[in-house]
Amino acid sequence: MRGSMGVPSSLTAMGLIASLLCFDAQGAGAPPARDFQTYQPSVRPTRIEASDAPSIDGDISDAVWAQAPSIDEFYQLDPKEGAPASERTVIRILYDENNIYFAIHAYDR
Repeated sequence: MRGSMGVPSSLTAMGLIASLLCFDAQGAGAPPARDFQTYQPSVRPTRIEASDAPSIDGDISDAVWAQAPSIDEFYQLDPKEGAPASERTVIRILYDENNIYFAIHAYDR
């Protein structure tokens, strides 16, 4: 079953995930000041062919990940709500007709 814009309806959960994580697919430079009363984060996962699926092995260096834009605008909830995240996190999302793939690079000083 497909939703709007030909995206499988199972991917509508992506909007919920994006809202819970409070990120924006733009991810360029320093995050702008946000009005969290009106902020509507969004993400557009990248469709790939099943034959191009990344290996599920914990190594996110597969070339296919370069097709997905990076998501790196995150905000704190605690201890300082609305402040930029204290550690960098980069997420990329791919999908094919069978699966959704997440690559998460969580940096830690």
